[in-house]
Amino acid sequence: MFQSFFSYIFPEQCIECQKEGAVLCKNCLKKISFTPHVSHLYLPQVYLDKLEVLCSYRDSATIKKMIYSLKYFSASHVSEILGDMMQKNFILSDDICITYIPMTWSRLFERGFNQSYLLAQAFSQKKPQVLLQKIKGGTRQALLKKKERLINIENSFIFCGSAVPDKVCIIDDVASTGSTLNECARILKEAGVKYVSAIVLARNE
Repeated sequence: MFQSFFSYIFPEQCIECQKEGAVLCKNCLKKISFTPHVSHLYLPQVYLDKLEVLCSYRDSATIKKMIYSLKYFSASHVSEILGDMMQKNFILSDDICITYIPMTWSRLFERGFNQSYLLAQAFSQKKPQVLLQKIKGGTRQALLKKKERLINIENSFIFCGSAVPDKVCIIDDVASTGSTLNECARILKEAGVKYVSAIVLARNE
């Protein structure tokens, strides 16, 4: 009821054209150029078996705005639209376990939600599996250079799943170097997972 009242006082506007009614209107949605593809990691050692990307972060201004709203303005409802975009472009077999990139408890408390979890939930239309726990904060990856990211993210995660699935797909919003996804894949494989892939909305190379 509160949400309905809030929407009445502050109606949603299209993030692109400011038309009232939805966070992204149908006309602006049609203008987005999706280029689903398999991307590669250029790291000293690669543990991630496959990285699928919906579009280029630099080439899609609308997707960039939506991700920014999701991450920094608590626009958690945006995750449903973005997750739906991913679902329409990527198909996973039923034997693949879907998970997400976890945050530290302090970071989760600060932001109030985990956008990776919300995307994974919207993509799979059910609660994603909790397989990883982040135990080390450190400097935010977005503020670091490539070599610094590799060092910063090392040993930041531990496996915390109740069971070890054979195949796992990690859902996230943006990949740059892919060092975070790769570190998660390393931890999952050390726990016994045989195949680890990832799907992201965009890649910022």
